[in-house]
Amino acid sequence: MAVFSYPKHSSTINILWQSLTIFIKNPWSFLFTLLTLSSTFILCLSNYLSTNTILTSLSHNYITFSKLNPKSPEFGKLFDATLQNLRELTIIESIFIVASFIVSSLLTTSIIHMISMVYTEKQPTLQELVCRTKKSWKPTMITILYVAILSLTCGTLLLFLVGGFGLISVTSVAFGAASAVLALMALLLHLYLGMIWATSVAVAVLEEGCQGLAAVVRAADLIRGRRRQGVLIALLMLVIFCAVGVAHAHVLSHCHPSAMEKIWIEIIHIAVLSVVQLFMLAACTAFYYACKQNHEEMIISKGEVYYGLRTDTVDEEKA
Repeated sequence: MAVFSYPKHSSTINILWQSLTIFIKNPWSFLFTLLTLSSTFILCLSNYLSTNTILTSLSHNYITFSKLNPKSPEFGKLFDATLQNLRELTIIESIFIVASFIVSSLLTTSIIHMISMVYTEKQPTLQELVCRTKKSWKPTMITILYVAILSLTCGTLLLFLVGGFGLISVTSVAFGAASAVLALMALLLHLYLGMIWATSVAVAVLEEGCQGLAAVVRAADLIRGRRRQGVLIALLMLVIFCAVGVAHAHVLSHCHPSAMEKIWIEIIHIAVLSVVQLFMLAACTAFYYACKQNHEEMIISKGEVYYGLRTDTVDEEKA
């Protein structure tokens, strides 16, 4: 068998560069970029149009409440109308969350398969892409659900831990310094766990029969030897998402846009977030293959089986 070497995966910079250029080299990437942007835009626009009237009504009711006597009949009628609005809003948002979750799982599965075929030097075809997506989207959806639960649980626990310690350290400089160190450690831990969870999604997509908690365990084992590299990639993604969020908030708060301008700002914001999400999926897929190379695991390319040529020991950390 031929020996397969992946020098482009040897460093963090190379992984990020390959993640950027993959969308330029392959024409399918433009289709998926357009599909991701359009589907995300349609979902968000539908949600906005469905909830805009309700939110406007709730805002008007909130202002009116302060002007009415709580014992008056008008107050009771307004209260009942507000409850009805809240019930409608809950139903609409529940449908939106479920629809977004299903669409996101399908898009994530197909995009990772497309990126994987490009990385293994196999020209993706629409028929094969659809076949692979149909086969693996359910395990991917289950894994994403596990990841969401783990992320929410871990994030909440870390937030309470750091926040509680911070409240105790208000009156003490030493405790304040210790609280800052604890917050930094919590951030690094969350970045490390976040990269495990992101890699577990790639595992669920690309490795048959591995899903849910098993995919998370498998990802944790794969990352062993490239933990620092994973944390660096996760940190970069966090910085990009924060930069986009800060820019969005700055434009809304300082530029005083009109109603139509706000709609265009939100469209641009969604488009930028979608592109960043595509870049993140490409980086996670590249990192997944770098980890497989690190563990001398085989890769299938152009219908032939190759084995990764490991250039370092499994326990050596990559940066």
